[in-house]
Amino acid sequence: MIGQHRSRLRHVALGLAADSTRSLKSMASGGDGGGSSARSRRVGLLGLGAIGEVVAKALLREPAATGCPPAGDSPEPDGIEGAALCAILVSDTAKHADKASWLPADVLLTSDSEAFFAAAPEVIVEAAGQPTVISYGERALAAGCDFIVTSTGALTDDSLHERLRSAATGSTSGRLHLASGAMPGLDWMQAAAMGGGVSRLSVVQSKPPTSWHGTVAEEAVLAVDDWESHGPLTIFEGPARSAASAFPKSSNVTATLALATVGLDATSVRLVADPQPFFSTSLELESSAGTIKIEAKHLPSPSNPKTSSDVALSVLRSLRATCSSVYVGT
Repeated sequence: MIGQHRSRLRHVALGLAADSTRSLKSMASGGDGGGSSARSRRVGLLGLGAIGEVVAKALLREPAATGCPPAGDSPEPDGIEGAALCAILVSDTAKHADKASWLPADVLLTSDSEAFFAAAPEVIVEAAGQPTVISYGERALAAGCDFIVTSTGALTDDSLHERLRSAATGSTSGRLHLASGAMPGLDWMQAAAMGGGVSRLSVVQSKPPTSWHGTVAEEAVLAVDDWESHGPLTIFEGPARSAASAFPKSSNVTATLALATVGLDATSVRLVADPQPFFSTSLELESSAGTIKIEAKHLPSPSNPKTSSDVALSVLRSLRATCSSVYVGT
C-alpha cells in the first residue's frame, strides 16, 4: 500500500511547496500584472479571502533585493521574483469593491471564469476552498497552468486526485503543486518516506473550541461549560482519510502530510478542541532514515480566525519555488 502510494507521488509536486467582469483603478503603473518585468510568469488567483488577499498584496510589492526577506520582524511579506499578478476570480465582485484602493487597473477582478482564463495565467493559485479545486483544477492543468492548491483536503477524494494527476501528466500540462500550508517540516518527512521504512506517523491538531463550530463536533464542544477546568477535548481519533471525511474544512494539514508520505490510511490523526488562543500541530514520524518530532503554534489570521496566518506565507513560498530563478529548499 505504502509502496503504491510512493509511486503515485512522481506526478505531483508537493510544496515545502463576478457578477460582472471589471478592472479596478491603478495604484501603480506598469504593463504585465502590476508592472512586473516581461520575464515574470503571470499568476491567476482563485479567491480573495484571508489567504488570497495576503497573496495578492504581496505579488504587488517589489521582491527583496536578495531574493530573501531581511532578518527581523516584517509586517508584510515581500513580492516574489518572477511572479506577476494578472487576474483574480471571485464569486461576487461586488463583495470586493473595497479592494479598489489597492488593486491595480491592469489586474482583472472577475466572477466570470471564461474571462479569468482568457487573461492567460501561467500559474493559478487556489485559495477559495475545496469546491474551487473540483471546479477548476483539471481545466487549469490541461491549459498548461501550474496549479497551486491550498485546499489539499479535496484530494482525499481518490477519484478527484486521480483526475488531477492524469491532467498533470500531459506533454503540455501544468504541474500540480500542493502547498504545505500549516504543516511544518514537510520536506524532511517526504524525503524520509521516499526511503521507506516508515514505522509510525501521527499528527495532533488543536484548535480553539469556536473553530469547531459548524462541524460534527459542535454539540460536544458546546456541552463544555468551563474550558479552564475541563481542559482540551479530543473530538476525533483515527486515520487521515476518516478525519477528512468527518471534518473536511480541517483536513488540509493532515491531507498534505499523508499525501506527501505514507498515504491517508496509514497516517494517524487526533483532532482536539483546546481553549488556547492559537492553533497547534504536533507530529511524529519514525522511519529508517531517522525520527522527527515537531510542535508548532500557529497564530490565527486576523481576518479569519479559522485560518492560520502561515498558510498564505506557504503559498508565497510555493510561488517562489514555481517562479523565481533561485529557490532554496525542496
